[in-house]
Amino acid sequence: MRTDPAPAVRLIDEQLADEDAAHRLRALLMCVAGEFMINAYEGHWAWTVDPTSPLGGRWVVTGFPHPLGQRTHSVDVPGLSDEAVNTPPARIVDIVNRAVQLSGIRVFVS
Repeated sequence: MRTDPAPAVRLIDEQLADEDAAHRLRALLMCVAGEFMINAYEGHWAWTVDPTSPLGGRWVVTGFPHPLGQRTHSVDVPGLSDEAVNTPPARIVDIVNRAVQLSGIRVFVS
């Protein structure tokens, strides 16, 4: 993942097509998408308080630097992974693309 994350994501996405266990799929999607966001965009995992969660909080990927110094947003990668499993096909690339959108780390020029 650290040296060349794109091929790793493609390889795992190919393997996910045959995955039957939803809980393992969810965990794999969450871990790989989260680690991709960390390695490709310099974020990190953090626990955030969430009173709506049965655990009182949730894990997010956060701390992304923005190329123009603007504020970025934490991303609920586990939540995105749950959504992906519930609306097949579940693909890491789709989770990462959505996470990048939600984080605000991309600069778009119009």
